[in-house]
Amino acid sequence: MRQSKADSATEIYSWGADRYGQLGLGNTQLNKCYNTPRFSSFSIVIRSVSCGEDHSALITSDGQIFTMGSNSEGRLGLGNKSVSQSSTPCLVEALSRFNAVSVSCGWGHTVAVMDGGDLYTWGCLLYTSPSPRDLSTSRMPSSACKKKKKT
Repeated sequence: MRQSKADSATEIYSWGADRYGQLGLGNTQLNKCYNTPRFSSFSIVIRSVSCGEDHSALITSDGQIFTMGSNSEGRLGLGNKSVSQSSTPCLVEALSRFNAVSVSCGWGHTVAVMDGGDLYTWGCLLYTSPSPRDLSTSRMPSSACKKKKKT
């Protein structure tokens, strides 16, 4: 990952499976696998990247979260079933009023930590629950843990 001199864009090299656009290459032809790094340039400054099985997430320099790839079971956190996949970054609007400090993509879910310590999750929460009876899917980020305020 490299920022441009003007700090208004980020260049990323990615490779591997791009079945659903999770590499962010903006391809219209998906379901490819790249063995050598592919170049992408985004008009946003990216602070961090996380990759899951079929989706990826980015945090921008101003703390916004963007996702791309498969939206199956709400992996992208868009709250929109009509978007099945995206090969370009999509803003997770439900969290746009927060400043994200960390994001992690799992097999079918995403977890984000905000600067106040609050934790949000979305997607298929199959492997995040201690009990198989607590299986759920969330297409929108929902609060999983609020940081307790000191009194």
